[in-house]
Amino acid sequence: MKSVSAIIVTYNRKEMLLECINSLKNQSYSIDEIIIINNCSTDGTTDMLKEFKETLTIINLDKNIGGAGGFNNGIKYAYNKGYDLFWLMDDDTIPENNALEILLDEYAVLNENENIGFLASDVLWKDKKPCLMNIVTPLSVFNEFIERGNVKIQKATFVSLLLTKQAVKKCGLPIKEFFIWADDAEFTYRVSKVFDNYLIGKSKVIHKMNYNMNADIVKDNNRIERYYYEYRNKFYNRKKWGGKAVLLHLFDLLKTIVNIILKSDKNKLKKIGVLFKGTIAGVVFNPRIEYIE
Repeated sequence: MKSVSAIIVTYNRKEMLLECINSLKNQSYSIDEIIIINNCSTDGTTDMLKEFKETLTIINLDKNIGGAGGFNNGIKYAYNKGYDLFWLMDDDTIPENNALEILLDEYAVLNENENIGFLASDVLWKDKKPCLMNIVTPLSVFNEFIERGNVKIQKATFVSLLLTKQAVKKCGLPIKEFFIWADDAEFTYRVSKVFDNYLIGKSKVIHKMNYNMNADIVKDNNRIERYYYEYRNKFYNRKKWGGKAVLLHLFDLLKTIVNIILKSDKNKLKKIGVLFKGTIAGVVFNPRIEYIE
């Protein structure tokens, strides 16, 4: 029987985190260890987690290192403790009570040749429709196990991702320097170059985002500076993936600028500046992939 650790990265979402923790404790398959990476939260999360010090592993960081750094730390910790599988999720992820059991059942079927890198749950929004932030990328030939509700994929998000130890050993850790955004796309695509990976359609989780939409700088006026990371990291990914990917990025950049000019109600120059700053940074951004010895 494979050992399983769950890794939650949290920042300033105390109530959501509590709901996520409870959903993990109520899973039909018992998790061996639940690991909370607290990204230096300031909303009372640290005090709330003291109530769980006997039943959870709490890692309180002294600064916010983003989702990328949090998952890097959490996977490294769980790997060094010897777990076979790592169940990754954000703090606003609420798995159905059999979500993990279904992932493990399908893992047993699919991993006959020790060829699985990760399995992803079907991520829904609060209204049970697909969550637009968490759409996976299927392979061109994807229907080998579709009769079981499984689709072969090459990219997924860190919202209910069951990651194998063999994938971490061979492919390394998520790049902590990404901080936020596109770290999961880079990592899962890296793993897909070596291992087979699947969306497990019967394993369901709810992603309790405020709005069912992708991050969109055109409409967003509250966290404009954070889009620097999106455009830096996306350019790095597309530069690394090669082919027409860089041209696609430049086309997307131009299209976004036009949409900002035509559709944004304010902060147009600031938004355009962030896009250029992030893309230019992506030209020279070249972080090292970290491996566990």
